[in-house]
Amino acid sequence: MILASGSDFATGMNRGRIDMATPYLRDILRFIGIDNVRFVPIGPTTGPQQPIEAARDRAHRRLAAMAATF
Repeated sequence: MILASGSDFATGMNRGRIDMATPYLRDILRFIGIDNVRFVPIGPTTGPQQPIEAARDRAHRRLAAMAATF
């Protein structure tokens, strides 16, 4: 699951706020029987261009690595 966010939640926290989407989606998917899910966060998606491009590049590398073992 690719999870885009205006902020960078890859470290788990952003300005004191926690990433609530990933655990929520993981629990909902488990509830309906889907438990083999990998999350790829992309963030920030707003703000200065350099951090956005760096986040996109990190996500592309991670997705490519995942695709190689799919």
